Amino acid sequence: MKYGIQYRLSFLFGLMMILVSCSEYQMILRERDPELWYRKGVQYYNEEDYARASNLLGGVISHYRGTQRGDTCVMYYANSLVKIGDYYTAADYFQNYVKTYPASDNCEQCQYMSGYCYYKMSPKVLLDQSDTERAVSEFQLFINLYPNSPLVPDAEQKLAEMENKLAEKDFRSAKLYFDLGDYMGNN
Repeated sequence: MKYGIQYRLSFLFGLMMILVSCSEYQMILRERDPELWYRKGVQYYNEEDYARASNLLGGVISHYRGTQRGDTCVMYYANSLVKIGDYYTAADYFQNYVKTYPASDNCEQCQYMSGYCYYKMSPKVLLDQSDTERAVSEFQLFINLYPNSPLVPDAEQKLAEMENKLAEKDFRSAKLYFDLGDYMGNN
């Protein structure tokens, strides 16, 4: 009986916290204040609530574009997209970051993360390998641009993994043609 009351109180407290936080988030969305969205987006990011962080930060990127705050906003936004698994959009933002803020200290990390996003999207060997090829290209560019980076060993390992996947795909395709007897182009 004693545990039942504690369980119910814990449940009610948890439910109340969810409702309060939802209403706070909804109030922020209604405000349409870029400064508030930025501050709360960073706060949500630091609290590991990446979905809310990405919604708020994505809504103010254009407002801060080209400013110091824009630099930070894009980094938080792209990293929150990685955390929620939206690798396509994140890769695009990391690549645009490098183009928009070429003098930033974050370009090295963004170039690596662009390759990492494509690496995460790389499918099984039997499927189309466009994302794998893009990962190879992005990691190779990263290694060429930042040869002394501490991230190079990890990039090289992932690059080798992607190259092996592409080689296996080529081998399987060649074997299929051979097995079908179409290796000479004769019917």
